[in-house]
Amino acid sequence: MKVNRIILLSAIALTGLISCQREPVNPNFDASTNEVVTSLVLNFDTNSNTQTKMSGDATQAELNSTFRGITDAQLMAIIKEDHNGEILDKDQDAAKVYNLATVLSPSSITSSNSRRVLEMSLPLKTNTLLFYGRAPQGTADVTGMTAKDCNGYLDTLVISGTADKTRFGYGVRLAAGSDDYLRFRAVEKLFGGLLSCLLNLSVPTAVNLTADASPAPVTSGTTVKPYGFDVTVPAGLFWADYANANKTSPITPADDLHPLELKLANLYKQMTSINTADGELRAASGDALCLTIQDLWSVINGIRCAEPTCPEEAVAKYVAERIYINISNVFNGTQNDNGLPVTGVVFKSPSAVIAALNGVPNSIRPTPSDAEWPSASELALITDSENLNTFPASYGLPRGAAYIGFDSGKKLFYYPQNFNTNAMGTPISGSGIYGPMSYYYPAELLYFGNSPISTCDTDKAVDDYPNGNGNGTGQWFNTGSWPAAEWSKNYVAASTRAVAMRNSINYGVALLNTKVQYSTLSLKDNNHAIQKALNPSINDNEEPNQTITVNNATDFQLTGVIIGQQNRFVGWDFLPTVNQTTNVAESGFVYDRAIPEASRNIPATANTPSAPNYTLLFDNFNGTAAGGYWTPSADQQVVSVALEFYNNSGKDFYGLHNVIRNGGYFYLIGQLDPANGGTITWPTTHVIPPYKADLTQDNTKRVFMQDFTTNVTFTLGEYSLQYAYLTVPDLRSSSLTLGLSVDIKWETGCVFDNVPLGGTTDHGAPANP
Repeated sequence: MKVNRIILLSAIALTGLISCQREPVNPNFDASTNEVVTSLVLNFDTNSNTQTKMSGDATQAELNSTFRGITDAQLMAIIKEDHNGEILDKDQDAAKVYNLATVLSPSSITSSNSRRVLEMSLPLKTNTLLFYGRAPQGTADVTGMTAKDCNGYLDTLVISGTADKTRFGYGVRLAAGSDDYLRFRAVEKLFGGLLSCLLNLSVPTAVNLTADASPAPVTSGTTVKPYGFDVTVPAGLFWADYANANKTSPITPADDLHPLELKLANLYKQMTSINTADGELRAASGDALCLTIQDLWSVINGIRCAEPTCPEEAVAKYVAERIYINISNVFNGTQNDNGLPVTGVVFKSPSAVIAALNGVPNSIRPTPSDAEWPSASELALITDSENLNTFPASYGLPRGAAYIGFDSGKKLFYYPQNFNTNAMGTPISGSGIYGPMSYYYPAELLYFGNSPISTCDTDKAVDDYPNGNGNGTGQWFNTGSWPAAEWSKNYVAASTRAVAMRNSINYGVALLNTKVQYSTLSLKDNNHAIQKALNPSINDNEEPNQTITVNNATDFQLTGVIIGQQNRFVGWDFLPTVNQTTNVAESGFVYDRAIPEASRNIPATANTPSAPNYTLLFDNFNGTAAGGYWTPSADQQVVSVALEFYNNSGKDFYGLHNVIRNGGYFYLIGQLDPANGGTITWPTTHVIPPYKADLTQDNTKRVFMQDFTTNVTFTLGEYSLQYAYLTVPDLRSSSLTLGLSVDIKWETGCVFDNVPLGGTTDHGAPANP
């Protein structure tokens, strides 16, 4: 995802004459409304020596990024009784709300033109101003992405002058009950049904084989070797019969499994044995299924093209031929009749796939066919415009959002709707249920200003205000620009002719700057631990881990960033709040998939970070509110971040639980603990929520803080690949000028220079080497 980084110190100046006397000195004062018409002057500092988001431009996170403008702007006049000029420390009703619409257009901030004047009025006794705004949505600037991906998206944006009504909420990528969701679930059930029928293959009636008969060729080319034996394939023989607990031949139970039978048994076990108790997540995206089927199809092709050595193997050859034909009905691939691997496997058209499912005999459909079996009405939702190969990425979700489970009693594959939470930390309060609807777009670029005012009893021309331009003659925060003899820090009175917003307007959201590097170019996979688990007799010096040598920046490419522990809603101060409808806190994952091309590649040089990727997020402050004030929790949230990688190394390797194919996607987790985030320099030109009763900021350090950039360099170390997941693990764990000053400089927040991904020790090393 992407944002811009210009230090825009800005200001909004309200100039005007206000009087409540019988003979007002301000001719613009309206006694009937107790308001005065004033000039709203906006001034922005265009100094760009530091950085402002998702690509550099979308987030205003990089030098020389184009200012995106501010739209949907609203200004609120607050009257705090018995107070002079102060910040708004807790939510209250506004005396008046001003809809400023597009307060600044794109590229309107330059070194020579940093002002804009608006006409408006302020109620008497106004002593605080509250400002909200956001950058225009803009267009997509990363290939293959949407504008929402590139610029962030909120599906809740309610700004209200009534206390406790203002809300901002992450946009949900797949809304429950939507047409997309119904079609999404139909595709999941279609995939589950196909796999279930494939693995539930049976021989409904007895089949007599002859020694010289050959399986009917599925492709052109050499005829498959004949069966070699006269034998009858028994009726009711299931593929699962080969995977019996006794490891005996289903044709001759007194015999151990013969080699071709053993291959069928092992295939079935590997497909249906998912170690969920140990946290395994089995990849089931469209492209992951194609890779899995390609491997399955290739082994089956070797069996069907083999020369049997006994009658039992002739039957196994026949079963393999039936499996081969069933796969051919659903997938396209480069097939052969010589036993070589099948390649280039992809789904056939959705209509062909559905026809294949509908043509499956009832005898091999899972029983009972429960809610996970696609109904006719659900299948009708899937048209040929559906890209089965890119599911669920075609719905804007990470590929890891689709993984499968297997119900051995029903012999049914299904897609779990609740995410596995194994070892992934503490969920935010709420339902605790996470599924495909728990993925959010990144936040939009939002602005927030909360400031006391200064007033002046003399008329001011536009050029009398500091311009906020760091290269100009006047500085907004230069005390010499606001001589005490002219300016008072109080509230709007009858004699007031000019008003200035003292504090700057800043970002209401936080910024994550993600970089990735290698600490070594020799990476070890998890082969030894996995082979040892399968065969405990293996010695510690046998089955060594494979070493993957990084040769190119494209060997492992960053394709997504997933941030856990994300509150869906924030309130008027951009701190976490509850769903206003259900009064329950909701949390999920922000998925940033708009990774600029330059940020995808990781330099093939040790300790050399990649180009940054920027993600806009809400503040993740953790605390309780009482009496309108926040009390921070003793321990702020440790945040889990999963990086989604594409394996382009040319090699398959073993991750935490299983193999990750070349051309497949995998996930590595890093954890960000605010206690390890370095020292924070808190701003002095504005006050960051949460606010304390003495009108100062709380200064509680957390991973993501509004107006701050969290800089993280994730490191792929020697053993990182050993902790790679096939699919997504559960990450829950894981100023304007009224004088209105907009500061779009991101303050430096937590800095994590060397965050290990996965783990730092050899996952498969013996306990006592």
